[in-house]
Amino acid sequence: MLSINVDNKIFVEDVLTVIGNGGDSYLPNYLNETAMRKDLEVKNALAPLLNKLQTALTRVNDLDRVAGHESYAMALGIYKITEAAAMAGVPDARTAYESLKPRFERQGGGRPATNFAPPAPPAE
Repeated sequence: MLSINVDNKIFVEDVLTVIGNGGDSYLPNYLNETAMRKDLEVKNALAPLLNKLQTALTRVNDLDRVAGHESYAMALGIYKITEAAAMAGVPDARTAYESLKPRFERQGGGRPATNFAPPAPPAE
């Protein structure tokens, strides 16, 4: 599909001027100047709406990126606390840590996975 930028829009307007200044005398009848004018009018009418939608979409994308960043940053913090708690032998922390750590096991270049043996539970 052909796109229309500023230069192409000016070209369309120039062609319409040529048609209006006698070009229609040598152009085939099946080329419809009225339809071409209406298409350009629709294009011009849609421009403000398109600009508003693009602005809104940019804002939604920005909000999505910020919300994703904040939730992931919080999750990483909780993961690090859970990891430390598991290493310290806090009850239930090891199970939580073991369920979360696979997310990072397949990634290279980072800090090596923590291998530890938690303290044995107290004898009853």
